[in-house]
Parts: sequence; C-alpha cells; structure tokens
Amino acid sequence: MRRPLLRIAALFVAVVAPAAVVPGRAEPPAVPAAAPVGSTSTAAPPFPCGPALHLTNAQQLLAALHKQWPRPGSGISPVSVELIADADLVAKSDALSGPAYCTAHCTHQPRRVNCTGTGDPCRVPVRFRVNEPVTGVKVDGEALAHEGIRLQVKAGARFRLRQRVLEFHPETPYYDPIITVEPTCDVACQAGERRCPATGLCAPTEHDGYCLSCSGLTRPECACRNAEGQLKPEGTICTFLSGDYFPSGTCKQGRCTTK
Repeated sequence: MRRPLLRIAALFVAVVAPAAVVPGRAEPPAVPAAAPVGSTSTAAPPFPCGPALHLTNAQQLLAALHKQWPRPGSGISPVSVELIADADLVAKSDALSGPAYCTAHCTHQPRRVNCTGTGDPCRVPVRFRVNEPVTGVKVDGEALAHEGIRLQVKAGARFRLRQRVLEFHPETPYYDPIITVEPTCDVACQAGERRCPATGLCAPTEHDGYCLSCSGLTRPECACRNAEGQLKPEGTICTFLSGDYFPSGTCKQGRCTTK
C-alpha cells in the first residue's frame, strides 16, 4: 500500500515556474492544459510516459525537469518522461530556484518558520522525496518515505520525477516545492487506484484524489464531481480541504460554494 505523505497542514498540487538554469539544458515545453476528468479525448497527454530519456550525468537529470510548477490548489503537477540511468548518478536539488512566484524564501525548523523577502513564501531549498521504494533510487541514502537534497541513482534504474508544491499552515503559512520519485508507467496500479491519462501515474480513486491528481481542476470544483468525473447534482452538500480546515457548502454550477 502506498504511504500517504503525512503533514501538519494542507497539501495542494501546484504548477511550477522556472527551475534552476543548467548550462546546456534543453528547455521543456510550457505546461499544457489537461482534458477534463472522464474525457474520452485522444489528444496527446500533457505529460507523456515517453520516449524514455537516458541519463549519463546529473546535469541531464536536472534538465529533465519542467520549467513550470503548478500553483497550489490548481493544475496538474508536471511529470518527466521515463528516465533511465546509464551510469551511477548523484544529483543535488539545493541549487534549483523552484517556482518563479516564490519571491519570499523560508526555512522551517522545529516549531519555527523564518522567511525573508516579500510576496509568496516558499520553503528553500527545493528537495527530493521518495515515498514508496523505486528500485535503484535513494534520497540521502534512504529508499522509503524520506526527503533530502541528494538524489542517488544506480545504473539501470528506471523512474520518473514529479514536481509538486505543497501548502502548509503552521503559524507562518508557506508553500513547499518538492520533487517526488515516481515509478514508470509499466508498473501496475494497486487496488483503489486508477491510471491518469494525463500523466501515466496511478492516482487514488477515493474521495477527490483522482480529480485533484488528474483533472487540473481546483479543490472546490473536484468536491462537486464523482469518481467518474461527472458533476454531482445541484445542491449536493460538499466539503474540501482549504488550508488547514474543511469548509462545507453546496454544489452550484460545478463548484462547492461555501457560505
């Protein structure tokens, strides 16, 4: 079973702005819009599984990241194509700039958040995270439920990288850009999961998990759709995660409207 990422605050999906400039890096395309949940569109997915990219050094790995991150609460998290390590690699994330909208930089120590600058606050540095084990990939020497700035990859490893932005609400709220290690598209989904056509990743079908991971809709919009992506009847009671609480309301024109 996949381990959920436990946090003291709200988790949101966000779409990124430019990552760090790496000499000679190829610029990935801007993030396109995804088809609605339940869509039968045959258009190319915004974040395809391939063609696979072979890596021989850390610079190529960092260059595989997308320029744009999502904003918290809307959009699909960018995912790389399948990456195949042709040599042992160690990539560091502390030089990545993260989302362009992060104009205030924060550090989070136990029970204390310190931010400098003005505007949208984001935790620095950007970090890698591994949730479930992916063969041949570790973060700071750990293969399970760990965050850090060093991604260690053994030759022959196959994986993908997803850029996410989480939102936390301790005494000082801030955004948290993070790069998670994901399995390749040929890994079967587990019970209670469904493969997202937009990314090729498996997403949970419980509650609004699939809608949030795969549609690009906001939380208030996903609160008024069922697992198949269909709109719930007008007036249906709804609730969604907002910051660190769950406001409730009713569905009006496809959106959970609170009082």
